[in-house]
Amino acid sequence: MKIDYQKELNGEQLKAVLEGDGRCLVISGPGSGKTRTLVYRVAYLLEKGVDPENILLVTFTKKAASQMLSRVEALLGFRPQGLLGGTFHHIANLFLRRYATFAGYKNDFGILDEDDSKNLIAGIMEEMQITKSAYPNFPKAVMVQEVLSLAQNTRKPMKEVVDSQFSYLELADGEIDKLSQILGRYNEKKKEQNLMDYDDLLINWQNILKDNGEVRQKISERFQYVLVDEYQDTNVIQEGMVELMAETHKNIMAVGDDAQSIYSFRGADIEHILNFSKKYPDAKVYKIETNYRSIPEILDVANESIRHNYGQIRKTLRAVKNIGRKPKVFLLESATKEAEFVSSTVARMRSQGEDLNKIAVLFRGRHSASELELALAKHSIAYLMRGGMKFFEQQHIKDTLAFLRALTNNKDQTAWERVLRLFDGVGPAAAGKIFLRIYSLNSREGINDEALLKDLALMAPNRAKEGMITLGKIIKGASLAQKEKASDYISKIIFCWLDDFYAQYLKVSFPDAPERIEDVHELSKLSLDYGSIADMLSAMTLSEEFEGEVYENGQKGQAITLSTIHQAKGLEWNTVFIIGLKEGSFPHGKSVDDLNFLEEERRLFYVAITRCKENLYITYPMMDWKRKGDQASKPSRFLKEIQSAVEEVNMLSGDPWGESQGYKPHYRGEPSAFRQMRESAPKENPKHKQQFSSKNRLGDFGVFGSDWKKISQDQRYDKSEYNSEDGDEIIHY
Repeated sequence: MKIDYQKELNGEQLKAVLEGDGRCLVISGPGSGKTRTLVYRVAYLLEKGVDPENILLVTFTKKAASQMLSRVEALLGFRPQGLLGGTFHHIANLFLRRYATFAGYKNDFGILDEDDSKNLIAGIMEEMQITKSAYPNFPKAVMVQEVLSLAQNTRKPMKEVVDSQFSYLELADGEIDKLSQILGRYNEKKKEQNLMDYDDLLINWQNILKDNGEVRQKISERFQYVLVDEYQDTNVIQEGMVELMAETHKNIMAVGDDAQSIYSFRGADIEHILNFSKKYPDAKVYKIETNYRSIPEILDVANESIRHNYGQIRKTLRAVKNIGRKPKVFLLESATKEAEFVSSTVARMRSQGEDLNKIAVLFRGRHSASELELALAKHSIAYLMRGGMKFFEQQHIKDTLAFLRALTNNKDQTAWERVLRLFDGVGPAAAGKIFLRIYSLNSREGINDEALLKDLALMAPNRAKEGMITLGKIIKGASLAQKEKASDYISKIIFCWLDDFYAQYLKVSFPDAPERIEDVHELSKLSLDYGSIADMLSAMTLSEEFEGEVYENGQKGQAITLSTIHQAKGLEWNTVFIIGLKEGSFPHGKSVDDLNFLEEERRLFYVAITRCKENLYITYPMMDWKRKGDQASKPSRFLKEIQSAVEEVNMLSGDPWGESQGYKPHYRGEPSAFRQMRESAPKENPKHKQQFSSKNRLGDFGVFGSDWKKISQDQRYDKSEYNSEDGDEIIHY
């Protein structure tokens, strides 16, 4: 049965499907049917008589490839044998099995997983005598692995990579040189052993295509049509692969959305999609701007926000859905009040019969959800943490809580051994020996005992003596904080732990160390609500054990979703809360002086907004907890940018539903907290315009001036989805 494309596609989709020969850029906004367009394009080519073996579909996830190919099969009514679809890595692996010899490998090369790669790097560091004593601040193998990977995927000098993405390591030039030496030796060893890591799959395949004309011709002659999903997320190597594999026929359909480019930390380069027409002057640009997901009011907010980015492709999202409710921005006193507001609002929705599975809470950083998790547990609201563990299940939080447990209980062997093994040179045997000494002091005054502080270093192996001296200092500092009996003494103890040891441990051990340190800061903030360590540990344990199995009216099987915005990309919910809209958190503090980072933060906000179908709630906590106590936080500049498209609700006086006695809406002439909020919002940096203008983008790639209020409605913009690479094999018919 022949497909009726005119009936089944809207005009924008139809144009891309029927006319997509040559080099084409398809800008597809969120909820606009990006996958549908790709699927129908493949089906159209097959119906035209193109051999399935001459079509290549490249995606970022195995799941995306599988879904698209399944939909093609369902649409056609048969399985197109030979149609090749898969991730960049899997496609590279497939062809390297035939052509690896051109890169100096045998075709039966092995593939290192992340653990294998880490262990190989650790061995090289040992050979180079890069030890803790010689280089105290040098990152561990797992961190070195991250740095080397990003350097290779971006093809940037090591120093540039470290300075831009890993500046918190505070490495000297000599230490950066050591990283380059490790990379060189690492690549040598892999080749000697006929091994590749995941990065090598892309690098070697692109190099073969670039350097061997015979292979390039054979591959590019085969693939008459190359279709690429999520083109905005390509790195320099992936972009090069696509260009080379399409060299003969020059039929590239690049599908994506510049407004959803949020993965620069993985090496993705937005310039690939922004400069597509510049690189290929004959390229056709199609815009799919009809949105089937969100009500018009939500699209207004998204468009108001993204229009402030200088670097973008102009487009207008148009809603198919009827007019709904205007999104709300809630001004709240603190993060605690914010968490209580979200959880009580969800509880209210649950009592009214709303499906919890259709509700999500999104946030910029993982630590933003800590208080919310506690509040949800109090209301017996089940939740799923997308893309990661719950706050109190994370290693760094468990480590810190273990330190607090050990501090108050000489007999807690599990806690003590967990803490001790964090220090270099302390293995299971040494930890057990040290614990026995600690246990023997149970009749005295616990860890305040001076003998214990002296014995820690004496009992430790030579490699661990320095670490045990440090631990002794931490314990002494914590003991002094305990004696103060101040309301913030638990917080002071956590900072002793963090400042004297644990922050540096995280920096050299984990690529996401800044986020983990923020989490520990958040734990310190939470501790202010408890009068004793025992009370705090009890509350945290109960929260950790909460499974969310208690539902009203006997309902089970429902849970709201908690997610970072990065993990939420590509998904949708009826109701979405976006929390923590304060300057320094969202946008992140490191972005405010860098236009590229700032614009990516705004794109991230855009992604969050466009996950919502109907009910959008955005929250701003006025008070921000700092080390020296509560301080007024500045509202996110993103709130000022959307003020005309949202309804503002002052929650300092009550709740928005009119159910609390104290709720009083603001009236005309009354001092408005929101007006103050807007006035205090950070101003746009005038250098940003100049910075971006230097790229000389014109026409569809034009630069917006600072007088953005004069920009017409037809110059607004959009977004879509992304998933990180997953799966284990090529989808191959």
